[in-house]
Amino acid sequence: DTHSLCRKCGEIVANEDFPFIQGRADGRRLSYCRKCRYRQYRDAVGRSPETYFRYKEQSVRKNKRGHEVDLRNGYLAGLWYAQSGLCFYTDKPMAMSLSQGKSPDGVSVDRVNSANGYVEGKVVLCLDRINSIKRDVTLGEMSEWMPSWYRRVSSNLEPLLSSVMLAPVVNPGAILVAT
Repeated sequence: DTHSLCRKCGEIVANEDFPFIQGRADGRRLSYCRKCRYRQYRDAVGRSPETYFRYKEQSVRKNKRGHEVDLRNGYLAGLWYAQSGLCFYTDKPMAMSLSQGKSPDGVSVDRVNSANGYVEGKVVLCLDRINSIKRDVTLGEMSEWMPSWYRRVSSNLEPLLSSVMLAPVVNPGAILVAT
């Protein structure tokens, strides 16, 4: 009675590794384990740019670390389409990945000028590795230390941001709540 069979992966798992059914007062649990639940959640979020970036927007709002956040729902998906899925600084393809830890080719939301918050017109999408390298470099430091990136910001930022259109939300209920 301490272990049960997961109906998705077929493994015998401890009962406490089966999530509770949300909204049920009787304490019933799902018939599949947390690992399978998490896998299902990741698959649902990664189905389209709209659902993936809705998740990213929630993540930015939750982890803002004292920075202002003012992003409409769908703004990051619109930015993804405007950038054609390419890193703003390097033009390399970005991956919509929800891996454990950070993926170097994963998408990261970058504050172009680190003095600004996560505000529409002040953020771009770039490779996670590039955002790690850039960190909190100011535009003045960028012009001195990373001249090719600074030229990209100077020449490409305004046209890019003026072309961002809100992407239509395909399925508003597609994001599942992680347990």
